[in-house]
Amino acid sequence: MIDIKIEYLKGKFNSLYIKGHSDDNLVCAGVSSILVGGLNNLETKNYDISIVEGDSYCKSKKEISLHDETVLETIIIQLETIAQSYKKEVKLKKEKLK
Repeated sequence: MIDIKIEYLKGKFNSLYIKGHSDDNLVCAGVSSILVGGLNNLETKNYDISIVEGDSYCKSKKEISLHDETVLETIIIQLETIAQSYKKEVKLKKEKLK
């Protein structure tokens, strides 16, 4: 099971955590491709990013640009699509931080 947690602070992206593995290699490849491809398109370096098999994250260090917000929301929409299609393999949770 792949667990995805997305956190928002004051309505804006704060962090994305992806942990675990799927028994379906295509699901793992899809999630990895979305994450790596999307993060490669960020224009600023305002993030702590770690991409490790089975345990990856992206956490903003300060306010993000409109471009990066668009990229991050695109990543999230793509991950939501995989989670909806492969409910036994991927669980996605969104949280609003105070």
